[in-house]
Amino acid sequence: VTGAPLAAGWTGKLWAVSQGIAAAGDAPDYLLLTDADIAHAPDSVRSLVTRAVADDRVLVSLMARLRCESLAERALIPAFVWFFQMLYPFATVNRRGRGLGAAAGGVMLVQRRALAAAGGIAAVRSALIDDCAFGALMKQQGAVWLGLTDRAVSIRRYDTWASVAAMISRSAY
Repeated sequence: VTGAPLAAGWTGKLWAVSQGIAAAGDAPDYLLLTDADIAHAPDSVRSLVTRAVADDRVLVSLMARLRCESLAERALIPAFVWFFQMLYPFATVNRRGRGLGAAAGGVMLVQRRALAAAGGIAAVRSALIDDCAFGALMKQQGAVWLGLTDRAVSIRRYDTWASVAAMISRSAY
């Protein structure tokens, strides 16, 4: 898909996502929204769809395993994941009914009809923490599920303290 110039009122990532969704058309029942730096296991999509269908979830999201090799990554990434889970307890997010919704933006499988009913990706186009705003939006449409995985892995390197801090600030602010 050749991207169009950034539209006013959109963040860059969500503008790109909106163009991908438009290119997919109305045919797929589910859309996989995933970051370019995520390496998926061969059965990743099948397992996401299986969970969505079997558990009747409009959104299934996985927090991909982040790289923890450099000193900065080993020192800061586990704390980032811990704080994310404190702010968005997975058991609470996964509970059916109204309440806290969240998602991890690296891996999100969304039911196309539920996304359309929620107003599409445009409904969160200017959100600062777009994945959690998206999870909250989708929870208004039905049950969501958020979990950790080793089956989707971020291959992006954060070798310096500054690069880890930049990733955390992009994710949390």
